[in-house]
This record gives sequence, C-alpha cells and structure tokens, in this order.
Amino acid sequence: MFDETERKYAKVLKPEAEIMQILKESGDTYIYDAVKKGVDIPLPKEIEIGIDTIKPNLIERRKDWNKPASEEYALPTEIWREVVDRRKRYTEIKEKIEKGEITQINDFITYNLNIRQFTQDIIDSHSDPDFVRHFYETLSNITIIDPTCGSGAFLFAAMNILEPLYESCIQRMENFVEEAPKGKCAKFEEILKYVKAPEHPNLKYFVFKTSFFAICMA
Repeated sequence: MFDETERKYAKVLKPEAEIMQILKESGDTYIYDAVKKGVDIPLPKEIEIGIDTIKPNLIERRKDWNKPASEEYALPTEIWREVVDRRKRYTEIKEKIEKGEITQINDFITYNLNIRQFTQDIIDSHSDPDFVRHFYETLSNITIIDPTCGSGAFLFAAMNILEPLYESCIQRMENFVEEAPKGKCAKFEEILKYVKAPEHPNLKYFVFKTSFFAICMA
C-alpha cells in the first residue's frame, strides 16, 4: 500500500519526508517486543566476559554460552549465545533507525520492524491531508485473493489489519475537515458524506461492507 501511495504521491517517502523523520525519532518503538526481551538488563559477568573477541581464550570465556539462558533475558528455548546475538541485532537496528539509515519502507521487512503499527501511527499523526487521501484511495482499491479459501482464516486476518486502517483514515479526514475552512477539503467531505449515508448505520458497518467486498468478491 505504501508502494502504491508513493507511485501516486512520490514525495511522501523521500528520506527527508515526514514519514521517515517520524521513524528516525521513534527509538525502538517499531522493534518487536520479542526482539527487545531483556535488552535493558546488563548481561551476567560470566556471559559478558565472552563478548570481547580480541582478548585471548575466547572459547574458555564463552564456555557458558551454550547453556539455557535465564528467563528474564531469554525467549523460550534460547541459549545465551542466541540471547547475545539477538541483543546485538537489536542494537544494530536501533542505531540504523536513529541515524536515519532506514530510508525505504520495504526496509521494514528487511529488518523485521512492526510495519502494521507504523502504518497505523503514520495515518493517525501525519500532517499532510494529501498523504491521507492517496493512502485511503489505495486502501479502498486493494483486492485480496485467497484461491484456496478454506475456513477463511487468512481473509479474516487481512480484515483485522485493514479495519483499523480504514477507521484511522476516516477519522483523520474528519479532523482535517473540522480544522480547514469549509470547502477546502472538498474531497474528504465527499468521502465522509458517503461514509455517513443512511445505508451505513455506523462506521464499523461501512468498513466491513467496503472491506469485505474487496476481499470476498476476489
């Protein structure tokens, strides 16, 4: 959806644009909690002693690294070696974010960042109404195909992602309309008029009707 929005509105994902600046200032907000487990606790001395690869007797200093790690540091089944590697990965990713080295939205996949939450936060806070309009148009035109539908679990999972994005876009449109002089956000006023039409008793009904059409008709 970001890629399609960028095709329509090229400046929105430039490195200096608001979206990437929000990421740069986010710290570790979009690093998953599982990756952050225990990173704020100093390592035990018997494990810390094996971090330095320059000093001699590395194998001896790392003799405890293959043992199961303590619960306050580790994810289930992790050994100390895995804890150390995960903490290193966390530090590297956090530094890249803070230095502004993550400049492409697809890097969220490369570095396993929480792109769903980031998308939600961007819609809720972005100051540019044109971004919200283009993103909403992309969202409204998306089609999800599941040829072997089965129980529909995949489609319902998609719905759980799309629903809050729809709601956030519509809420932001309402905010922009309230803050701007009448007629300034004519496109938003048109969309909101349709959203609040009598055939849509409430917002959730509109979102489900619109989203499920895009999903189920596929």
